[in-house]
Amino acid sequence: SMCAVLGVQLFATTKRGMRLGPTGNFDDFPNALMSIWTIVTGDEWMIFMTDCSVSTPSCTSYAPGKEWGDCGSRLSSTAFFVLVKILCEFIMLNLFIGLILDNFSYITEDVGHEEDDRWSEGPSVAQLNMLCTLFKEYDGATGFIPITSVHCFLCNLPPPLGYRKKDGTLKFTYMDRLLEHLIRSELNLIMRQTQKNQVLKEQSWKRRFERPEIHKLFVQSVSYTDFFITVTYWRLPRILPDLVKFLRQETVQECAYVASALTIVAFLQNLSGRRKRTRIRSLLEKNSVFERWATKDDSHRSRWEDHAYGIKTHQRNQAKQHSIPLGLLLKEPTILHVITLRNFAVAEDDMPKEFSKHSTLVKDILVKDTLMLKVPQPINSIEMLKKMVSANLVILRPLDPVRIDDMTTQDDSGNDKVGLVAADFSSLGMHWRGWRVENTRHESFFGPVTFSGFDEEGKRLAPEAWEQVDLHLESLSRRANAPSKKLASCIDFQAFVTDDPTNPATKPAERAICHLRLNIGRHTYMSDKIKHEMHNHKLRTNRASAMMHMAQDTVKASLIQASKGATKTAALEAVEVERGDGVFEVLGYIGRAVFEDNYQQHPLTFETEADVEDAQTDE
Repeated sequence: SMCAVLGVQLFATTKRGMRLGPTGNFDDFPNALMSIWTIVTGDEWMIFMTDCSVSTPSCTSYAPGKEWGDCGSRLSSTAFFVLVKILCEFIMLNLFIGLILDNFSYITEDVGHEEDDRWSEGPSVAQLNMLCTLFKEYDGATGFIPITSVHCFLCNLPPPLGYRKKDGTLKFTYMDRLLEHLIRSELNLIMRQTQKNQVLKEQSWKRRFERPEIHKLFVQSVSYTDFFITVTYWRLPRILPDLVKFLRQETVQECAYVASALTIVAFLQNLSGRRKRTRIRSLLEKNSVFERWATKDDSHRSRWEDHAYGIKTHQRNQAKQHSIPLGLLLKEPTILHVITLRNFAVAEDDMPKEFSKHSTLVKDILVKDTLMLKVPQPINSIEMLKKMVSANLVILRPLDPVRIDDMTTQDDSGNDKVGLVAADFSSLGMHWRGWRVENTRHESFFGPVTFSGFDEEGKRLAPEAWEQVDLHLESLSRRANAPSKKLASCIDFQAFVTDDPTNPATKPAERAICHLRLNIGRHTYMSDKIKHEMHNHKLRTNRASAMMHMAQDTVKASLIQASKGATKTAALEAVEVERGDGVFEVLGYIGRAVFEDNYQQHPLTFETEADVEDAQTDE
């Protein structure tokens, strides 16, 4: 631009020549600027210089009545054009080209870049691709890595960012532990800032005009960029510019505070974690013992599990066929009965005369009704149960090894004795609302109908009201107000008939033994998987409702209400390890009045505090 101004000053009135004319002149600033650009590109600039050097007699030095003419100047023309070529072409144009080449210097730098494990000259393209490939193994195709996977990810990264050496071994020193703690602290700060930004974004009026974001797979997670920048800050500070280190002083101080807080939290978690690990290990061992017994040692329990699996598969298929969560087809109980299993301190081979054995009662009733002994059917055991519970207590014996261990006591001689319990089912009456009998080839099952599916035409069946029965085990302590232990819910009763090989009778009806089992556990609607499905379904419903409101441009109050509905969903509890499954055998029945008068354990009363301490010591 300075050369253009100078050209207008020197050659604005110069006479037209071979090149100096309509397509190139210095009459005004725009034309002069275009002429300078033409000269820089080398387009006939020497003819330009010759036309600007015109002198008399080819031109007029002074026009009549004016102080200027249309002549040029050889000295001015030569100096001007040489200056333009040197200043604009050889300096400015080369600087411009050099700036362009510098922006693409990474293309040529990789050719001479020597890759090393310490990143002395920075990472190469191959090393960056390797980091990206490892990150994809942890992000679940979301671009975010959970904060809980930081240590595992660093163990798979090679130095200088990670701990895994070329030979596959890990090098994890005390300093690495400290740096990882600080990395986690800064990542927590990044997540906190991200959550604040998300809250501000949801409160902004611009949110209704923006595209809805994809829901994150991980709640506590950081992005690819934030993760590697943070790791580089702490693991490779030598490659950071001094300005970046200076600007990070406040962040480093805040990371130190967060690291101290995380250390305190980890210490408190470690104190309670030991007790939790012991408890969980014990529960897992019990579940393993129960599964081994159910699948290998007891064929009737195996058939029950096959039957239960078939029912659950049918329910899942119906829910999947109609594209709805299974939880919407499961009805919760209308009434909850809590039955306490009271201790029955009598040996199985020394039952009182008031005790009626279940198998004997079933066969006796067949003789009474038909005047002849028929082979009993499984359904007869269930009918006997419903008939006897109104005026009697049901005597139960644990069958599975887990319940046997929990309920085994020692007698006065020091021998192990499997404890029997008495259950009062009279609150359910004779009808057992919502409970139905299902007969199979070998067994009959009597349990509640908790599923309301679809008929053959695809119409939704009306849900049926049912009553849930929860079992609690009476405490062995005889102190007043001793708490009882919750076992599980009654899933169903399983009835079947077996042949007694020790009975010398010749008729099958005389050798038949009627068995009735009580299976306990958790109903399907109570499972954590169903709760998670319903939780996610509710979130999707609220999100779809909010998007519909935004599409219809509804009022702001409805949008706020929809967003509140999505954020106020209660958090789900942690998945319990203990399933609570168990099996009890119905031995028989005893009168309620007889049990309360002769076998009910009454709580002890203490007159002094010393008596209480002595009783606790004895327990």
